[in-house]
Amino acid sequence: MAYITKDIAISVNGQTWRVNSKGSGLISHAIKVMINQVDVMLSHHSKIHIIRFDLRVYEYTENNGLITAFNRRLHKWLKRKYHLKRVGYIWCRELEKAKHQHYHYALMVDGHKVNYPHEITNKVKELWRLYGVYLT
Repeated sequence: MAYITKDIAISVNGQTWRVNSKGSGLISHAIKVMINQVDVMLSHHSKIHIIRFDLRVYEYTENNGLITAFNRRLHKWLKRKYHLKRVGYIWCRELEKAKHQHYHYALMVDGHKVNYPHEITNKVKELWRLYGVYLT
């Protein structure tokens, strides 16, 4: 069972981070993994771009195969297009039942090789449409 916190701050690797835990709270383990992913990218690059977007689907899916396939295609394109050695990412599936199922996604890339994320945003839209879903 995941531990859900409603604290306003969380400690990771000796640092304290303010978090927005209003509403249903945050899964503390997931937040720590996300912060660690940013730290890992910053340990390799002095500058990173973090591009955040929501990925929505029309119908409920039993598993996260859709996001796995999307990741594979996006990362392959990013590495080829920008000659990246690594691509960081974080995603989580929204737990709410009332709305359409959707994912919150943050992509992390070397800020010295990617100056403007516009082309990446367009590619994300193009790839997500391949799966018959929409981006917001």
